[in-house]
Amino acid sequence: KSGATWAGTPPAAQPGSHALLSTHRIANAGSSTNAICRHRVRGDVTSAGAIAFSRSAGGPSNPCVDVRMAESIWYRLTFPAALATVSTPSSPLQTNAVAAQTWNLGRLVPHHRSWSFFAGQGPSGQSSGETDRSGGDDLGCAVARLTLADVGPATIVTATRGTAVAKAFFSPFLVVLAE
Repeated sequence: KSGATWAGTPPAAQPGSHALLSTHRIANAGSSTNAICRHRVRGDVTSAGAIAFSRSAGGPSNPCVDVRMAESIWYRLTFPAALATVSTPSSPLQTNAVAAQTWNLGRLVPHHRSWSFFAGQGPSGQSSGETDRSGGDDLGCAVARLTLADVGPATIVTATRGTAVAKAFFSPFLVVLAE
């Protein structure tokens, strides 16, 4: 639980059937408590169903990862195919000095039966990603909202941050409930 990445391996699950909810606590804020990159963690479910966490968005090692995570609590939600399908992009959405990034699902989904969220939970609810912002505590650079829009034959998911400073990575999940 120290450094920029760590992982866990829960029991196997069918691809496309699981999502992640997580929260984290750092051991000690250290000397530079205003580095938001320390506090924002991105969780992801790999294609094999393992759980992975990262912070600092590939940014500087210090002050982003110079304190240890005291605790990581996570729940991998598994949905039977009869109940729902789960989609997530093959790589994280990356916003590098831009406020928004999109994910093309390649198909239309019914908005009234869809639930979109990020794995990371913090003071802003289920909207957290990771950031390399070390020069301040601007939460808007590491949290985003998700919106769905139908464009032609596909639904586009857009992650919009509160501010375009720094770089941030997000791992969204889209759960579509069965009829």
